[in-house]
Amino acid sequence: MSQRPPKKNRSGKNASRKKNRSQQPRARAQQQATGTPVTGSTSATSTASTTAKNAGSTSGARPSDRRQARREAAIKKEQQKKQLRLIIGGIAAAVVVAVVLILVNRPSNDGSNIDYGDLAMAPPPIAAAGATPDASPEAGESTSYQGAFLGDPNAPVTFTIYADYQCHFCKQFHEDSYPQIIDDFVRDGQVRIEFREFPALGEGDITSDGNESAQAAEAAICAGEQDKYLEYHDKLYANFGGVNQGTFSNDRLKKFAEELGLDTDAFNECLDSGRYQSAVVQSRDEGRALGISATPMFIIDNGNGEPNVVQQTSSGYDLLRRQIQTAVETAP
Repeated sequence: MSQRPPKKNRSGKNASRKKNRSQQPRARAQQQATGTPVTGSTSATSTASTTAKNAGSTSGARPSDRRQARREAAIKKEQQKKQLRLIIGGIAAAVVVAVVLILVNRPSNDGSNIDYGDLAMAPPPIAAAGATPDASPEAGESTSYQGAFLGDPNAPVTFTIYADYQCHFCKQFHEDSYPQIIDDFVRDGQVRIEFREFPALGEGDITSDGNESAQAAEAAICAGEQDKYLEYHDKLYANFGGVNQGTFSNDRLKKFAEELGLDTDAFNECLDSGRYQSAVVQSRDEGRALGISATPMFIIDNGNGEPNVVQQTSSGYDLLRRQIQTAVETAP
């Protein structure tokens, strides 16, 4: 036996509708009194959904926006790297300047520790002869440049040194082999040493300002006017500071003269005048004509008409000693 389906309870639904309708007038009255909008549950849900959608569209950036942000970050990072490189470069430049200033202004060394004792010394003839400024020979004459001398004028062998005061190997020779040559051959009168200027490392032309090799050579000859060639020569090597580093600037060269007790007014006038520039050029040119092509190089002459041109080698003093000894033994 079939049963009838239960009747739907319409009373609760109708009651709810009646209740809402009964509340609407009061809500409208409240809205008018307070100015506050009153929405139903459906309206509130719609508003919340719209708000959430707007929030999502703000927080979730588009792909093009993200790419733009990455580009801007990369550009900023590269700019920071560039600034860092500039800072590091500036610091490095400041360090270089500081080193150069220390080098140029450092206290100078006194010079060689060689005891010249009673050895005969003579300045370059051009400096001894009343500081004659013209080193060029007269027309029809042939006058060779002569440097300063150390040792007995009557020694059977002359050992001529061609050197540059900025040359590292020249400084090495001056410290190692030169003192031994003096002790082994010069003191007993077998060898006489002659010093020739051969500026090869200075910047620019030999006659240009700032050529420190030529300036140092001229300064040594100027010191020769006051019989201080060898003292000044030794001081230059003692203060060797590399090539074209400002070590032999005019100011430094004048400072050396002051420290050696020279008449600085006379020395400074000599150096500033450039009166031995032509003598330095002549010394270099004559050396080239004899086969001098580098520094240090030497000519060993025992008067037999066949001077021997030799160069400093890795053998150091041992080879030089044998060559000088042979020249002494075969001298006429």
